[in-house]
Amino acid sequence: MVAKTAGLTAVWRQMSKVDPYAKHYTNLYTKLIGYVLGKLDPNSVKTIAQRTILIDNLIRKINPKVIVEIGAGYSSRSLKFKNIKFYELDLPI
Repeated sequence: MVAKTAGLTAVWRQMSKVDPYAKHYTNLYTKLIGYVLGKLDPNSVKTIAQRTILIDNLIRKINPKVIVEIGAGYSSRSLKFKNIKFYELDLPI
């Protein structure tokens, strides 16, 4: 279940155009399901987009040297913030 929910979140970040890298993390099945569910529940997509923007802006403001992302799922923040050392922790898929 962990990978499925992370996949939906990645698809919704892609749908809302806040994460151009998210599409690379999910397979076709997850993309299709995520897109359909996102169209049926646009508020979830909006919430994920707002949360992503909020966290990214906070990272820009604080400008840390290291981030430990617990429950990273299909996060692509390490690709967006190349000047920060990321340690991404999650359960094995």
